[in-house]
Amino acid sequence: MLLLTSCLGDDTMDFEYSSDTAITDFSLGTLKRRMFTKTSNGLRDSTYISNIVCTKYKFCIDHERGLIYNEDSLPVRTDISKVLCTISAYNSGAIGYKTPENDTIYNFNATDSLDFTKSLEFRVYAADGTGYRPYKTTINVHQQYGDSLYWTNMGNIGSVPTKCKMIVKDGSVFVFDTDVDKDVMLFNDNFYALHEGTLQKSSDGKSWTTVAEQFPFRNLIAAGTTMMFAISADNKIWQSVDGKQWTMDVVEGEDEFLPSENIYCFSKVVKSNLNTEKIIVVGNSPADAEKAVVWTKIIEKDPDSKVYPWSRISYTRDTGYSLPKSQNLSVAYYDDNLISVQNGKFLVSRDEGLLWQNDKENYYLPDGFSQETTSVVVASSAEHLWMLEQNGTLWRGLFNRLAWAHQDGKK
Repeated sequence: MLLLTSCLGDDTMDFEYSSDTAITDFSLGTLKRRMFTKTSNGLRDSTYISNIVCTKYKFCIDHERGLIYNEDSLPVRTDISKVLCTISAYNSGAIGYKTPENDTIYNFNATDSLDFTKSLEFRVYAADGTGYRPYKTTINVHQQYGDSLYWTNMGNIGSVPTKCKMIVKDGSVFVFDTDVDKDVMLFNDNFYALHEGTLQKSSDGKSWTTVAEQFPFRNLIAAGTTMMFAISADNKIWQSVDGKQWTMDVVEGEDEFLPSENIYCFSKVVKSNLNTEKIIVVGNSPADAEKAVVWTKIIEKDPDSKVYPWSRISYTRDTGYSLPKSQNLSVAYYDDNLISVQNGKFLVSRDEGLLWQNDKENYYLPDGFSQETTSVVVASSAEHLWMLEQNGTLWRGLFNRLAWAHQDGKK
C-alpha cells in the first residue's frame, strides 16, 4: 500500500512503498494460425493463415506455485513464436522476464512480441525494491486437431456372427449373436436379452439368469435410466422397472411401424431440464420397406409429471435425408450424434434422427479398412466410436476434443 504522511506546517510529502506484489492478470491478443486446405481443383494441398482472437482463452495465475498457464489449449497450429500479451501487476510493480537460454532480465513491454515456444519466466518486482515474485508462464497449444477422427486398429477378434450387436460396457467390447440373444441392451448396468421366449439377464455377458419365463413380448425396444420397454405381439409398448412386472405404456398412432429387427436404443438427458430424459429408438419395421424407423419418448422424473407417449418421426415427403433400411442395420450414439455406417459411408443425424446425411468431412473410414466388408457394426463409449468389420477387424475411433474434455472432467 502506498502511504502519504505529512508534518504539520510542512509542505513536503514522504512516500512509503509496499513490498507486496503479484501478477494479477495475463491475457493474449490476436495470434496467427496456419490452416490447410485443397486447391479449387482438389488436386493439391494449400495453406493459408487465419487470425485467432485469444481473449476468450483465460489464464490461470497460481501465486503459490508461481505458474501462469491456460487450461483450455489454443487450437492446433497456433503460432506462439510471436505473441503480444498484456500483464497487470499489483501495486504497479515493475515487470521483467527471462528466457530459458540465459539469466538476462529484460524489461517487459506490451508492444514487444515474445517467443512462447518455450516457457518464459516473468518477474514482478516490489515497489520498495526488496524483492520479486517469479512466474513460470506457459501457453498450451493442442498438438492434434479436435474435430478429426483418429482410428486405431485393435486387431482381429476372430469369427463374427452374421447377425450381431456390439455393446461397450466398462471399457470392454461385447459382441452378441442376435440370432441367439435377441434385442440385447443395457439396463441398470446389466445386459438383458430375449432367449428362446424367456427374458435373460447378465452382468458379464457370459453367465445368464432367467428374469421371466415364457416372456410374453416379441421384442425388447429400449432402456432408460429408470425403466425398460418391450413390444407385445399386438404392437403395444409395455414398461417395467425390473423386467418382471409390466404395465402398458402409451403409443401415439401408427403402431404398425414399431421396429421388430435391428433395434438400437439410446437415452440422453434433456439439456433444458436435467430431470428429464429422452429415449431414441432406431430399427427396422416390416411396415416400411425402404427406410429405418425412429421412435422417441420423453420421460419426466418429477412427481405428478406429464406422461408422454411414444411417437414416430414421420417423413411427410421424400427429403432424401432419411436413414435407409438395411439388412445389417447398426446405429451408435457418439458426440451427440446418431451414426450408422452403410456401404462405406457414415450417415449422421445431428437432430436425434430427423435428418440423416453423409458426413464426409468429420467421419471417414480408417486407412486399412477392408473394402470387401459387407457389413459393419458400430458402438460407442464415453470417448470412442467403435467399428467392427464382418471379417473380425475391430477399430477404435476418437475425436480428440472428447478425450480432452473427458480428461478435464468436463464430460
